[in-house]
Amino acid sequence: MVNRRIGEIFFTPSPFPLSSFHYLSMDTSQYKALFIQETEEHLKGISEELLHLENETSNNSAGIDNIFRHFHSIKGMAASMGYEGMSSLSHQLEDVLDALRKKRIAVNPEIMEILLSGADTLQTFIKLIAEDKPLGIDCRGLLSRIKAILTREENLAAPLVRHPSGPLRQENNVIPPASSHSVVSKLGLPATMKVDGKIFDNFMGIVGELFTVRSQLKEVVTNSFPVEFQEATHQLGRIVEGLYYAVITARMIPFEDLTQNLPRIVRDMCKKGEKEIELVIQGGDVKLDRAVLEHLTDPLVHIIRNAIDHGIEAPEERKRLGKLAKGRITVAVARQRDNIIIEINDDGKGIDINSLKEKALLSGITKDRLETMSEKDILLLVCMPGLSLAKKITETSGRGVGMDVVKGNIESIGGRLEISTQLNKGTKIILELPVTISIVKVLLVSIGEELFALPISKVLKVLDVNKKDVNNSKQPSCFVYDDIKAPLIDLRSILMLPSLEQRNILPTVIICVKDKISGVVVDDFKGEIDAYIKPLSQPITKMHGIIGVTVLGDGRPVFLIDPAALITAG
Repeated sequence: MVNRRIGEIFFTPSPFPLSSFHYLSMDTSQYKALFIQETEEHLKGISEELLHLENETSNNSAGIDNIFRHFHSIKGMAASMGYEGMSSLSHQLEDVLDALRKKRIAVNPEIMEILLSGADTLQTFIKLIAEDKPLGIDCRGLLSRIKAILTREENLAAPLVRHPSGPLRQENNVIPPASSHSVVSKLGLPATMKVDGKIFDNFMGIVGELFTVRSQLKEVVTNSFPVEFQEATHQLGRIVEGLYYAVITARMIPFEDLTQNLPRIVRDMCKKGEKEIELVIQGGDVKLDRAVLEHLTDPLVHIIRNAIDHGIEAPEERKRLGKLAKGRITVAVARQRDNIIIEINDDGKGIDINSLKEKALLSGITKDRLETMSEKDILLLVCMPGLSLAKKITETSGRGVGMDVVKGNIESIGGRLEISTQLNKGTKIILELPVTISIVKVLLVSIGEELFALPISKVLKVLDVNKKDVNNSKQPSCFVYDDIKAPLIDLRSILMLPSLEQRNILPTVIICVKDKISGVVVDDFKGEIDAYIKPLSQPITKMHGIIGVTVLGDGRPVFLIDPAALITAG
């Protein structure tokens, strides 16, 4: 059974079909546009099927079944949105279709008129919902006619009394039910429409190229063209930015769109593994770029499967350990500045660090290296290709593949993966992702003649650090920033370039990664730009710490550096 509350979904394996999920106290405002769109599509299907049915010489069972399904869908959606009057009317019309399906009554002109009038009344509901108006529609006359049809067959031949046609009139705050004439007297288009996601991907590519052209124009006109041309170029830049934000807004979809099938995956795996697990999804309304969500499809399934297969114990074992028989997996999503943080927690057996070290040694990791690694780094060894802690191989996991795919997918879009665990208490996997991966604000810095970019979302400040304020007594060097002792990372050293020994002032970028502050020493600062970030292509996809590339107005490629990788390397 699924009980859905604001921001949370609770799932427990159940013999009931997924269509029986029950929704409680849901904040429905964000779903209104989608509800209107889906209902209008069902009403369009009803209208088409009714017209076909009206012209049939024999009882069309398939058409009646289709109309029944449309009304049934509208009933369920309206109930979940809290539109009880609309749901009740749909239910009554569904009863008429059910009687037709079971041949208790036969199709005749009055039934056709009632079904058409019912569909038109539902359309009136939709119109009022779209306009945020009260849903005070008087359906008593229509409902009494439906009741008469269902309870007294002799009334089927009674003459049909149509409601007056013409525009809707509100009398005493009650709107009369719609007739087929009043709703379809003119043509119209739905307020929303479905668009193939690839169209928005193409739009984003075009906008990215516009950003590059804008940079080229800006560089050309700054010093050699009159001020009027510069102003026009500036105005063009603002228009391009507006277009970008419009496209990225259209591409932003809630996280829960990705997880719709996750409860079913959990249910099926629980039945196979004879386990009882509750799935909780928090923050499903947080929106991400569709392109980011696409990179999450495989990683999320791999993580959940690992938790079910090898993390959470069987009910009997959990009872023996003093745990509840039913395990729990929580997927929590939150936004932090320009990043999305996804935490996947399970209350299973956790990861045995000693067992992981043994597996790592067998996989070729040296003992000396293991002794110098932190616990977080050791836990990330589960992402090594071929390394698996599973005691047995199942249909879905245990062959040492999966977590390497997870890490690769997350890092390919500039994300970060972190694992923490407590033996016999559970495991937490943290995915830190950018909200969007297309156009981001970056800080340009120079190392010699080369330029590099750092995401502004990770930059706190740029400043000049006096060399005498740097403590070189231990590695990495450190300095004091806002009363915090922060490590100082030399980007030249990371890039294996000779250091500039003679300078006393160190241009430093203060970055913050997961609440840890560090300083990155560069040669110079070159300003901020909006950069269209393209993914790396072969063979440079394996370059550690580089998460994308952009092209400046003069044609120079600039690599985007992952600040988290800088801290690790430092």
